[in-house]
Amino acid sequence: MNRKTISRTGATKNLSDSASRGLASLLALTILSFTTTPSLSSAAEMSWDLGAATGSYGGSSYTEANLGLNWFLLDYLNWRNALFGRFVSGADNVFGLDSSLRLQTFLSTESGGLGVGFFAGPGYRFARSDYSAAFLEGGVQFKLGGLRIGGGVKQFYYSNPGLDVLGNRLPNTDTVYFIILSGGGVL
Repeated sequence: MNRKTISRTGATKNLSDSASRGLASLLALTILSFTTTPSLSSAAEMSWDLGAATGSYGGSSYTEANLGLNWFLLDYLNWRNALFGRFVSGADNVFGLDSSLRLQTFLSTESGGLGVGFFAGPGYRFARSDYSAAFLEGGVQFKLGGLRIGGGVKQFYYSNPGLDVLGNRLPNTDTVYFIILSGGGVL
């Protein structure tokens, strides 16, 4: 496996209060997972993936793209952080960070060439105040050699939804369907 150096880029300077509370909760949950688990996965590693999604929110359709970094804390626990862009038709685009803790399981053949995995967990979207939201997600991935492809669903729960392009209040929830493509992306 190729190992690559990971560098940090600039972070958002202004987080809304709800985003700060969400980050604090996620950090507390991560610390709790370290203190309640006797050891980390013997295969603790990082990988990357690309994702795409589509949906409609407040009457405007959108497409999303993301680049995710997965840190496998335990054999069954993945902390995923993904930079995303939501490209909205007829409205402002949205950019930010999705951070989630995914419980997961993976079944594969003895050789490891074929397999299927499932994941589910909570997370938080850090974006401008009217697009920051807690979320739940779940999905499935199929492994074919060095390639993994899958899909899932993500349900957002907005605490402070904004207004659509016509000035109407946006809904408190939003459902996104997504696909995942990864392969040989161990860092």
